[in-house]
Amino acid sequence: MLARPDTWDLAAKGLARIKVPKAGLVLKHAADGARGDKLIAIVTALGNRHDPAGVPTLRTVAEEGDARTTEVALEALGKIPGKESMQVDLQTPEGKEILHKLIAKADVLSHNYRLGVAERLQIDREIC
Repeated sequence: MLARPDTWDLAAKGLARIKVPKAGLVLKHAADGARGDKLIAIVTALGNRHDPAGVPTLRTVAEEGDARTTEVALEALGKIPGKESMQVDLQTPEGKEILHKLIAKADVLSHNYRLGVAERLQIDREIC
């Protein structure tokens, strides 16, 4: 059903509700090569499963996707308990963009940089 254009969105929603690990594997494999709205539906379904096994796929989508897909993937990652860490290169515009999106949604920003480093890297709360 995920392969058919007229049913992929319903299939993704259904697989999000099935708690069997194999349903998560189907979603992860479907994410490979998916684009646009189909990828967004799959990413959303992975987040709605609250399954830590989906973190590597969501992390890849967040790092490699366009702005809209990255935002959806970051939201999906936020739904999963016990997440792993994510590395972002703050020397690149893409890395800063990802971090700025995370900071914009955060209640608290805490870092362990020396005085002035966060401002120089443009990752303080006022800049974002």
